[in-house]
Amino acid sequence: MAEAPPPDRTLGARSWTGRCAGCGAELPLDVDHRVVRCAHCGAANLFAGRLVRPVARLRAVLGPGDVTAAVARFARSRDLEHAPSVSTLEEQWIPYWTTGSAAAGAAGRAAIDTGDPSLAGIRLPDGEPEPLDASVENDPRWEWPAVPGGEGEVLRYLPFFRVVLSAGGAETVAWVDRVDGRVWTSAPLNPRRLRFGASLGLLLGLYGVAGTALGLFAPHPLLALGGLAGAALALGWPAAVLARRRDAAPREGDGA
Repeated sequence: MAEAPPPDRTLGARSWTGRCAGCGAELPLDVDHRVVRCAHCGAANLFAGRLVRPVARLRAVLGPGDVTAAVARFARSRDLEHAPSVSTLEEQWIPYWTTGSAAAGAAGRAAIDTGDPSLAGIRLPDGEPEPLDASVENDPRWEWPAVPGGEGEVLRYLPFFRVVLSAGGAETVAWVDRVDGRVWTSAPLNPRRLRFGASLGLLLGLYGVAGTALGLFAPHPLLALGGLAGAALALGWPAAVLARRRDAAPREGDGA
């Protein structure tokens, strides 16, 4: 990682040279540009007071038309009764620092404050990296790193859809990874999970007592089996209601 010399604004200097973080070739720098492409190797360098290793983005695969299907898969993985509907959708690229070659599955830490803890640290998806170009400097979907990178870390931009999901009369912000369709939510989406509570325990206890009584006093085994089946049918619905909860904590994306 090569340190770039500070600009001498008092003398009106606006450009100087540095070294490409990819191949080491001489690289002309300009204080008005953050992305500088190396004429020798073609690597894109992010300039923000120092040069970092070549920065790249992962190629987006999912388009707006794929979001509904991604949310439906997420809903099935969370045992939701109904898939949430997508109210709004916007594109955003989020930078992540990661170590080594930034291979698929490598841990990434957000280089900006995402405002959503679920996005602070994720595993990189298996995507195809492509270089940045200077046009992203004026693109409002991009944000520049505010968190400095560590030794040996590289920068990767991940494409997301920021969506607002409507479910059960409430709205929740969610993020859809445009590389492999993983979904993160900033709040629980009312998942239905098994829970063993006192009421359910009492109900199962009554079923056990009824089964024991039938086994002891029924005149014929078939009558005992029929009685157990009838009791199971009678107690099945209240047991299912008591075995559900609607306050499960959010988890990482369904693809993680």
